[in-house]
Order: sequence, then structure tokens, then C-alpha cells
Amino acid sequence: MRGYERVEVGKNTGGRYTGAFFSTLGILLVGAIIGVFLLILIVVSDGNKDTYIDASTFEIVGLNPIVTLAISHISYLFWLLGIWISVRFILKRPFRTLITPLQQINWKRIWFGFGIFIVLYILVLIIDLLVFASSYTWNGFSSQFGWLLLFVLVLTPIQTTVEELFFRGFLLQWFAKGIKNHILLALIIGFIFGALHFTNPEMTNSKLFMGLDYVMVGFMLTIIALKTKTLEFSLAAHAANNMFIFLFIQMENSVGGDLPSLFTVVGLSPKSGLFLDLLLFGAYLIIAMNYIKKEKTVHS
Repeated sequence: MRGYERVEVGKNTGGRYTGAFFSTLGILLVGAIIGVFLLILIVVSDGNKDTYIDASTFEIVGLNPIVTLAISHISYLFWLLGIWISVRFILKRPFRTLITPLQQINWKRIWFGFGIFIVLYILVLIIDLLVFASSYTWNGFSSQFGWLLLFVLVLTPIQTTVEELFFRGFLLQWFAKGIKNHILLALIIGFIFGALHFTNPEMTNSKLFMGLDYVMVGFMLTIIALKTKTLEFSLAAHAANNMFIFLFIQMENSVGGDLPSLFTVVGLSPKSGLFLDLLLFGAYLIIAMNYIKKEKTVHS
């Protein structure tokens, strides 16, 4: 099976990729503006004096974090629309070619990858709990957790899928037109992916190690896609990773903020986080490669 990063159908000239890129970003910008407008409208109209916009930082203070999480995903729906329009009408090829070179998406791989990543994450969490037990506080199942579970199950896979389609689908296939080396491709895509997360609140914990962590995750997700010749395992891992974090890990100075997650974590070392993530994604890559190898054996 050919590598999915070099698509043989459609019209994939550099000019068309450039047009598709700016078309996608334009539609994404519309979604982001609508999301910000809705957040401001909620703050202005809710009648709660504890909910306001900080004039110095332009951040919204006091709003239910689950509401913020839900509204923030509006931009991802527009981003998805932009990617779809660009692929179908500018690159003129099937949308699935961002995921697989085959005629159908292999959902068994996605579900297997999702389940395996969750199991690996649980094992990593247990190790972390044993080593840094004092850093974890059990919050229990609050009344708000049910809403969090619902929104995470519905919205988070949309967010992670859109990011995978753009970074390890669209951008990777664009750059692969001129770059054949997989390591170099993964480094470039990993750095772009990581750099766009450098504004996340987690960076205040350690710019060096958190920055390296973001870039490493982007690199590993790209390598997984390149080595398995499909985006399916990267889609599964990214969704499982973010869903697990939102549901289980609440940390100060994090994207999740004050979400009613099951554990509150304080004082964790960004160094250990980088090491554990490398262990997690490395083990996942090995399992994914073995799964592909067994598939080939069965069908040969």
C-alpha cells in the first residue's frame, strides 16, 4: 500500500494547496469570531456580576468552564467545513484521502487504537499516582461531571479529528510533495503543531519542557501516521488523549482550567510529563505497527 501522504488523485498543485490553505483559514476565522461573539453575549446577558471580561487580558472570568468548552468548539466545526470545502472543491478529491489511500476508512483500526491508547494512559496514570501520590486529589463524581462527560464524548473527538485532518492530513500531504524524508516531515509538522500550542496556559509551568512536550506529541502523531500509512491510528490516539485529560485531570494553568474532572493535580514536574508522554506514544507506535503487520499476515 502506498503512503497516504502522497495522494495520486485530484488536482494537487502547489497553487491549489495554497488556495485551499487560505480558504480553510478564512472559514476558520469566521467560526472563531462567531465563538467569541457568543461568549461575549453570554457574559453581557447572564446578569451575573461575577462573570465579566478582564479589561487587561480580555479573558472571560467566572463563566462556567463547561460552557466555555462547548462554545470554543464552534470554531472547530467551521474549521472542518473549511477543510472539507478545500479538499472537495479546490483539490478536487475525496475527503477520505486525508485519512487513507484506500476506498474505505478502517474503523476497526480507529476503535482498536482508541481502546489501546486509553489502556496505556491508565497504566501511565497509575505509575504517576504511585510516584507522585501527594500531587493527586480525588474530586469524585460531581453533579457537573455528567455534563462534562456528555460534552467531552460529543465535542472532543470533533476537535481532535479536525486538528489531525489539518496537520497530519492536509499539511503533511502538502509538504510531502517536496519532502520525502519521513523524519524531516515529522519534525516540521510536529514543530508547527507544537508551536500553535505555545500560547496554552500549561507553558507557564515550564516553557522549555512543556514546549518540547507539545512538539514531541506532534512529532509522534506524525510518525505514527507515516509509518502506518494511514491517519486512523493518529486520529484514535489524539481523541483518546484529550478526552482522558479532560475527564480525569484538572490542573491549574491548563486548557481544562476548572473543569470538574475526577482528579485535581498540583506540582507535577514537566520533565516527568515529557518522559511519560514519550513512553506513552512510543508504546502506542509499536502496538500500532504490530497491528498493521498482523493485518497484512491475515490478508496475505
